[in-house]
Amino acid sequence: MLIKTGDEIISKTANDAFYNTTLKDILTQNNIKEIKITGSATDFCVDAKVKSALTKDYNITVISDGHTTKNRGDINAKQLIDYFNWLWKELAPTEGKIEVIDFNNFIKNSQN
Repeated sequence: MLIKTGDEIISKTANDAFYNTTLKDILTQNNIKEIKITGSATDFCVDAKVKSALTKDYNITVISDGHTTKNRGDINAKQLIDYFNWLWKELAPTEGKIEVIDFNNFIKNSQN
């Protein structure tokens, strides 16, 4: 991980990155309302972060090929990832929005 001057490092102890951390405070202090989400443990940490951010009215972009997991019982990792990408697309946000797009489309959209 490349750390630059001014970067914030937030340690977490639960699946939800907002739980008992300073993440929400830091985002609020910096007037950040839009979050890009990637990560590992799609079915635990990433899912918890997506749902928690939605209840806090953030605008969320999940990078559909930017999160990973491992096989869980009889369900392989690709099936889990595909399922959660579908699930997140179907969520009804409160005041924010959610978008699930692949990395290449995210880059294209960011350049416009």
